[in-house]
Amino acid sequence: MAMATKSRYTLLAALIMVAAGFWAFYRMSYWASRGGQSAPLYSARRYDPYGTAALGEFLAKRGLKVRTLERSRPDRLDQGVIIQVLPVESDRSGVFGPPPQLHTQSLHDWIAQGHTVIQCTAQRTDLMEACGVPSGGGQTDVRLWQEIEKQMSRGTPPNDLPGEVTRSHWLQRPVATPAQTPASLAPVVLRQPMTLPSEPTRLWKPLAGHGRHTVVIGAQRVGAGQLIVVASPTPLLNGSLDAGGNLAMILSLVNSGPVLIDEWSHGIGQSQTMIGIMKSLGVMPVVFQVVVVVGFYTWTTWGYRRTNAEQPLRKRSSVEQITTLGYLYSRSMPPAERTRRVEDEVLHRLATAIRCPPADVTRQLTLLTNSTAAQKIGTWLDRRRTPHPTRHPACVRCGYNLTGSTGRTCPDCKAKVSPSQLRQLGDHGREHHHGGVEHNLAKLLTLSYQLARELKRERIQ
Repeated sequence: MAMATKSRYTLLAALIMVAAGFWAFYRMSYWASRGGQSAPLYSARRYDPYGTAALGEFLAKRGLKVRTLERSRPDRLDQGVIIQVLPVESDRSGVFGPPPQLHTQSLHDWIAQGHTVIQCTAQRTDLMEACGVPSGGGQTDVRLWQEIEKQMSRGTPPNDLPGEVTRSHWLQRPVATPAQTPASLAPVVLRQPMTLPSEPTRLWKPLAGHGRHTVVIGAQRVGAGQLIVVASPTPLLNGSLDAGGNLAMILSLVNSGPVLIDEWSHGIGQSQTMIGIMKSLGVMPVVFQVVVVVGFYTWTTWGYRRTNAEQPLRKRSSVEQITTLGYLYSRSMPPAERTRRVEDEVLHRLATAIRCPPADVTRQLTLLTNSTAAQKIGTWLDRRRTPHPTRHPACVRCGYNLTGSTGRTCPDCKAKVSPSQLRQLGDHGREHHHGGVEHNLAKLLTLSYQLARELKRERIQ
């Protein structure tokens, strides 16, 4: 009953695991088949409203050299502008660890050589700290932005996303725009931007905002270059790139390029991990299936061991061999002959242990006066040589050996067996029973083994 209950529980657990595997595979396949949406948010490989593929195509059509940056730092030969569209980082690491980012100090040194970095993000970054961007702006609503990006990853239409959409006007004319007044430039459209410092300094310059006290775009001078901060990632996304003056803004900020679009911060790069490669290739569902199958097989075969048919046979002891030999003799020959052969086998083994011919066993034992085992073995041999009236009971008329006979008459001449001979036959039968003679001979073998060990110790000493 208990085994049947255990089998039902095992089957139920197996069915649950299979159902969970199919459900997870379906969900992962659904997300991976959404037409490019399996790429990270804000990636140049993403063509839905929340990627930046349109940005690269637009700049390339304008005659600028555009390529992606898939290393942790710019090369010394890289020139122009790096554009970073960054998500809001959580306080906790994701499933695959903290998100990657470009090396801050290398990026700072690259800017100082006369280049430009444009960061579109709703959160203060390490590069802003390293470049000395003033910290007088407002705090980012991290929870709201996490909800916005969660809705983006689910494919929610842009008009249904949470957060406020603002239209920010230029406070100063961008560098590459025609000679127009800031008021005549089209406003920049952003979703839920953070607030940047509004007070200009020797290095910090506000560029756009809702008046002079709510700045959303600014530039920080770093050596011969500059860091430009756009307080939201949405102006450069596919779904909002053409809104308001967003196209004019990016053209004015990149000037003549060339342009590098940061893909390293989205987990895409030449030196990414194996997990990143599997994610980018879309084989995660297949890998998950393999893991489920291997786990299920391991679980179902746990504790099972295959019997090895070629295991070496157990080495039998001398006692077992003598006992088996006596039993085989008893099944194939009369008791007297069986006893004689078994005793001869024991004698041969004693001779081997003492290292002498079988005929010299008795003489060698007499020389071992200090050995108790030798004395006991010698006593047994003396009894073996001494005739005993009960050793071989015989018929008084014809001399037939009555050993093993159970009747009251001689099997040969049919003479009656006397009561005294019947008692002798009973004693002799008990003595030569499979549990009698063989047991005594086994004891004798044990004594011979002890004697062999004593002799070996004496030789070593």
